Amino acid sequence: MFRASNDGTVRRWDIAPLPMQQLVDLPGPAKAAALAPNGQYVAVGFDSGAVRLYTLPDMRLVGEQEKAHSSDVKRLSFNAAGTLLASASHDKTAKLWAVAPDGTLTAQQTFSGHTGSVHALAFSPDGTLLATASYDGRIGLFTVGTEEQRFIDAHGGNVASVAFDASGSRLLSAGIDDKIVRLWNLSTDPPTPLQAFPPAQDQRLWASLSPDGHTMASVGRSLVVDVYATRDARLLHRLVGHEQAVFRAIFSPDSQQLATVSGDTTLRLWDLGSSGELFSLRLPTHRNPPVPLWDFDLRCTPTGCWIAVPLTRGKLALYDFGRIDE
Repeated sequence: MFRASNDGTVRRWDIAPLPMQQLVDLPGPAKAAALAPNGQYVAVGFDSGAVRLYTLPDMRLVGEQEKAHSSDVKRLSFNAAGTLLASASHDKTAKLWAVAPDGTLTAQQTFSGHTGSVHALAFSPDGTLLATASYDGRIGLFTVGTEEQRFIDAHGGNVASVAFDASGSRLLSAGIDDKIVRLWNLSTDPPTPLQAFPPAQDQRLWASLSPDGHTMASVGRSLVVDVYATRDARLLHRLVGHEQAVFRAIFSPDSQQLATVSGDTTLRLWDLGSSGELFSLRLPTHRNPPVPLWDFDLRCTPTGCWIAVPLTRGKLALYDFGRIDE
């Protein structure tokens, strides 16, 4: 599949291996997944509170923490170097794990202070800060390796997601109940809001910043995918196609495509140049009605571009798109 860009390049997405390249058996229901920046590992978080690390592409178990959390793992995130893995849990904590060269996971730090579930987290680009989104309505800002922490009263109700921009000076957050997405200036003390985006018609479940920082994608129970300009909160695209709540959105490295996953058990890739759907993958939930799913990861690495989707039926769906040729 070829796509022309307004930057004068033509990129090729190799989708020959599709449909699904691998469906991997897991030891229990999986909630979260994250792909390592070097393309060597995929981390999986489980209902049981366990965190496991597998090699790519052969899915060999190399690291595990069976009692990483006392409740289900909601999200996982690697730092840019791939040397640290952070986990968020319903047990109201986030935890930090050192990733050894052989994939072994070692406990490094526990981040406490939230009074509700930690639903999502993200590292700053330089890896010095970990931001958390909690059901207590607050964003946590934790300095890695120290006890320094700050909290932002960010939303009226549960916070769904957090995302840093490339400079690390701005942070995006999405409120589930107030249906608002806010962009924060982290250079001030305390952090101050820079931009508020128009409220959604129904609960917002995730918001993502594009790698170039120019656009923001918002998804949730309204079924549509809204893409806004970050500079002036102008609506750029409304992407229609999902039939149930949309749980997460991730931009491609060049900010020109957007991947989304939904309770309708599809993963869709959208082209923002044409506002059209490039393709849709039907995920193998194999139940009637389909089992809900709410997380996935997309990452382009030195080994290729991967999508990992954890399934609550105890499987991990892995898609290998190969390399992006420019």
